[in-house]
Amino acid sequence: AQRFFSSSMSSGLVNGLHAIGADPTDYGKQVPQNGSDISGTIFDELEKNMIPWKIYIEDYDQIDNWSNTERERSLTDIPILSINRFTKNESLASNIEDLKNFYSDIRDNKVPAVTYIYLTKSKVENLNKAIESQELVTSLVYSLMKSNYWKESAVIITFNESGGWYDHVKPPRDDDGQ
Repeated sequence: AQRFFSSSMSSGLVNGLHAIGADPTDYGKQVPQNGSDISGTIFDELEKNMIPWKIYIEDYDQIDNWSNTERERSLTDIPILSINRFTKNESLASNIEDLKNFYSDIRDNKVPAVTYIYLTKSKVENLNKAIESQELVTSLVYSLMKSNYWKESAVIITFNESGGWYDHVKPPRDDDGQ
């Protein structure tokens, strides 16, 4: 069965590491200067079992033009980019592509069994960005729905909200019991 994972918003370094490998190393909020040294990611298991996989990253083809801040944030939000054995190994790095290739891969029936999608520019920082991000995720899901892959797909969408759009706990009561 096809599997389609979408990490639509940043999830922070700790959550990102757990999403790809349940890495117990405490890196805090920063990727180490020489990169993360994570052995045993989901991608290692896929490689070992010869299961095709790919990671699509929004604006990845522009990575050389990213500012230092964007680059640092991407290493935190997309931890596989901080693992040298994935980015410096030509074979493994060939599984990391720009998001625009997702649409052509669907059209050309080239979507692998496991797919991760990371959005880098479509962050939920304000209402306009939230709507923009929702529209992009909708476009991705609709493209999948219209494809030959839909009947064999599972879609998992994860995101880290900005604190104002959704809270997982009830808000505290004020002094008047409201």
